[in-house]
Amino acid sequence: MTGFGRVFRLLASRLKLNTDAVFDVENNIMGLGWILWDDEGRFLAVKSTRVPGQYSVLEAEVFCVREALSWLKDTGLGDGDVETDSQLCYYALLSNSFYSAFGFLVDDVKEVASMINGVNFGFVKRSANRASFSC
Repeated sequence: MTGFGRVFRLLASRLKLNTDAVFDVENNIMGLGWILWDDEGRFLAVKSTRVPGQYSVLEAEVFCVREALSWLKDTGLGDGDVETDSQLCYYALLSNSFYSAFGFLVDDVKEVASMINGVNFGFVKRSANRASFSC
């Protein structure tokens, strides 16, 4: 797993997965969504799900990455570069393990990522991640 920061260029034959989490506080529901693109930026698939309850924003973003990677693994489509618009999520995914409930969630994401060859994590500004926010 590697990080690639703000500048994100897909390598040939790699997939890109944009992720985002949203909240409906009134109904106590979180929305998780992700969009899969090919190496030429063509849309391949979109997935969203609703999860009852409220996590912190950071926990929800990491949980969304975990769910998106689990889905990507199940598709068998191969390598993927994962983008999140949460800079804290991005840095947590690149950090060493730490002992807390959040740290265990991050470790779970890393475990799923290790089951897919060559997963890279990246940070993208929220304005560039609008498509995943709307799914």
